[in-house]
Amino acid sequence: MDLAKVGRQTGIDVAGLVEQVQKVNPAEQTKMFTASKDVRRVGEETVDGVRTVHYTGTVTVKEALDRLDPDARQRVSRWFPQGASDEKITFDLWADGDQLPRKIVSKGTGGDTGSLTVRYSDYGTSFSVNPPPADQVGELSLNGLFGN
Repeated sequence: MDLAKVGRQTGIDVAGLVEQVQKVNPAEQTKMFTASKDVRRVGEETVDGVRTVHYTGTVTVKEALDRLDPDARQRVSRWFPQGASDEKITFDLWADGDQLPRKIVSKGTGGDTGSLTVRYSDYGTSFSVNPPPADQVGELSLNGLFGN
């Protein structure tokens, strides 16, 4: 997929979004949420067949970033618009019996809002990736998805 082309057609920085999602580290993300002063347990739920405890809360961007070490803070701060330090992030987190995140949904509450849902599974499982043969590779078009 030509991410630059999709970005030009839609006005969305698709490459940037993909890069951000690839860099989401569950340890960093959950550490940011430990700054919440209003986190509460919602109940028990099953996520992808795993029993979890569901928590919800809010945290400001500044409070969240302050929980990270300087390297992680610099890397993660690029996720947020400049001047967003007082904006709040609402989050829902589902943790399994080993206290590992299984699902996180976070949403900004200021200006341009969107939500990000990340699911985690198969902790500690090895995997391999085998690329398809060149004659089975083609270009993906998102024209229909974005109404173009």
